[in-house]
Amino acid sequence: MVLRCSAPDRRHLPARPAWIELHVLDEGPGMTADQRRRAFDRFWRAPDAPKGGTGLGLSLVQRLAHASGGEATLARAPGGGLDAAIRLRPAPRPSQGRPSRIGLPRRVRSDRSTPESAPSPPSVRSPV
Repeated sequence: MVLRCSAPDRRHLPARPAWIELHVLDEGPGMTADQRRRAFDRFWRAPDAPKGGTGLGLSLVQRLAHASGGEATLARAPGGGLDAAIRLRPAPRPSQGRPSRIGLPRRVRSDRSTPESAPSPPSVRSPV
């Protein structure tokens, strides 16, 4: 399996790329056109697939890509195998140097106080 990620020279990039693509290429037997069309169906597995797995992996990838405003595709890889691609819009630029949260949940602050329902630790008295 080959993971390919490339970025052109930044001097030749537009101000903001419209899409970011991630390609994962393998050199296996590949899939027929019909298998590639069905590969995103939930619980579908290729007839010659090894044992194990549920057939949900590519379905989940596609749904996550769609939920992010992108897409997932499968194509024949040059020289054989499969080219699995995910295409997403780039994250918005942070404004004024502040980091972007990109939809991540906020951290829960730990205030070190014990909740009222939690039992108090036993007190230790020093002998006087």
